[in-house]
Amino acid sequence: MSSEIFYDKAFILVGEKYIPVVNHGSSNCFDFDSRGREIPEKHWSVLNYPHTGRMLFTAEEMQEIAAVHEEANRNNRGGTRKSRNRSFEEGEFGRWILAGMKSAHTVEDYRKHGNTVTVVDYDRDYWQRHCVSTTEELLDKIKELSGHSITVSFWDDRHVTHPPMRRKGTPFDFGTLPEFYVLRAAQGYFVKRSSRKIWFARFQNRVAEARVNKIIKMVRLLGNCSNPAVYAFTQEQVQQIFATLRDELDRAQKRYTRSYKKRFSLSDEQYASLPKYPTIVLPLPDGSSLRAVAIDDENFPAINVYWDTEKPEIDGPICFAEYNPERGPCHEVCIGAYQSDKEDTVYYKPYMAERESNE
Repeated sequence: MSSEIFYDKAFILVGEKYIPVVNHGSSNCFDFDSRGREIPEKHWSVLNYPHTGRMLFTAEEMQEIAAVHEEANRNNRGGTRKSRNRSFEEGEFGRWILAGMKSAHTVEDYRKHGNTVTVVDYDRDYWQRHCVSTTEELLDKIKELSGHSITVSFWDDRHVTHPPMRRKGTPFDFGTLPEFYVLRAAQGYFVKRSSRKIWFARFQNRVAEARVNKIIKMVRLLGNCSNPAVYAFTQEQVQQIFATLRDELDRAQKRYTRSYKKRFSLSDEQYASLPKYPTIVLPLPDGSSLRAVAIDDENFPAINVYWDTEKPEIDGPICFAEYNPERGPCHEVCIGAYQSDKEDTVYYKPYMAERESNE
């Protein structure tokens, strides 16, 4: 039997009205994390039944929504749950919804605590997310997409950092307190963003160190395959494995030693040794340029996009589109972007392709 699990709520306060955003998912549906592990489905959407299509509600309308959902929960005991192992008791689901108004915060409050509010447009061939940073931007985007099938969500489908609840007499500015402390570490600061979590904020990237340690760990795991009691490889296969690894290491090392100039000259010897890949350059108004390079690789053909600028923090490709034959049907084409504050590549997720491939 399938049940709808309501994990969390994060109501958005817009003047005297509310956008009841809840985090929920089916008990029979699962996602996969970055390590390929199966995890419960979770996503944010507006709890607007029976006013389907609307985003903003008054306190009186929220009372009506809570009553409708509580009645549905009473008639279908066990169909609505607070966790995988616990159902809402009679009257509990309605109270849970109404409590969201007391803990509602503005878009600006959520943004201060590291969250990104989005408006999701379902009327596109693929779901399009529009990020908003202020209440005014949120209202403008809802008005702009009027008539579309939309919802209000958060960028992180699974979690949100709730701003702390302020009691009467609590100052808004911590600088007005008699004393306050900031803990500084060797690589950043400890920041208390909620009553239950302390976050560590780095002020320097350690992407290379993290990736090297991850590679070392994977190489050691590869060494475990040498156990003859479990695995059997011929000498030719072993040579092929390590020859492939050495080849990839050599390619990566060459990318560190090869230097590119911002200006091109036919007399430069360094360009004579580069592969002759098709390239398109688009000049930008600020004097920089976007450069698209088509990599005609036998196994993984791709298009890399570079931003040729004088900014030292931007080096190498900023995004790419790649054909990966190792992926499943309808997932061979991968679109990814590199972000300096994230260790792993951020991939565009083709929702419609996944949905069609699962049908």
